Amino acid sequence: MTSTATAATDTASGLLAAARGCRERADRAEAELLQTAARWAGLHVAEHLDDAECYGRPDVFGKGRGVPIAAPGAPLVTEYAAAEFAAAVGLGPEPGKRYVGHAVELAHRLPTLWRRVVAGEVAAWRARRVAEQTIGRGLTGEAAGFVDRHVAPVAGRIGSSQVDRLVVEAIGRFMPETAEATRRQAADGRHLDIDHHQISFAGSRRGVSSRTPRSAAKVEERRPRPERSEGLGNASRNPVRCLAPRPNVARYLGHGEVSAAGSNHLGQSSGDHSA
Repeated sequence: MTSTATAATDTASGLLAAARGCRERADRAEAELLQTAARWAGLHVAEHLDDAECYGRPDVFGKGRGVPIAAPGAPLVTEYAAAEFAAAVGLGPEPGKRYVGHAVELAHRLPTLWRRVVAGEVAAWRARRVAEQTIGRGLTGEAAGFVDRHVAPVAGRIGSSQVDRLVVEAIGRFMPETAEATRRQAADGRHLDIDHHQISFAGSRRGVSSRTPRSAAKVEERRPRPERSEGLGNASRNPVRCLAPRPNVARYLGHGEVSAAGSNHLGQSSGDHSA
């Protein structure tokens, strides 16, 4: 009996069926563990940040401080609760706190997605990936609701980049102050780096520039076009003349333009720039 079952399993189709069964059981177990984490957090909810009672084990922990383990709007959980759960499932303190935080975030701020996890329609790890984004970006209740409504129906098919774009859209719609602060921070980070220590055989230096798409589009509009430049004629008919150095090329060095002569107006070698 055992040998017959083993022989059936050793076939290609039998092994694939066994693998699918293992995956289904693992997904169900992970969903159950996530639900258990949410229930455990519910037993250790703290009303205030300070002097929070650690419900269920006061004899061991006494009073503990309430800590936010999910985004604003989710209930606080006593600081020892996540650590005890982490120890029970073999996680470290920080990974355990993050895991319980995902469960709280899903149960309280992403209810539509949470219902699909409980029903076994969405893998727990996919739902946790969404919760990680909404917690990490500090989404408001409205923004989290927007993400929940749009991601829940397709949570089993979309990737992390699509979730990230949806979170960014939610921030732009419902958190304009945060979006503006992010834009200003990104603008302050624009820069141009030229490596003067590595010079190519052509005498050029490599540079890296960082700029916003809007500024890049403006630079592209101002970029001189050989076929439109006076005296150069058609670029395809006269390719050699298109390589002639122009005095205004140096001001485009920070945006990927390289002079054909290999120097700028200061007499320094130009750079091969990559965005």
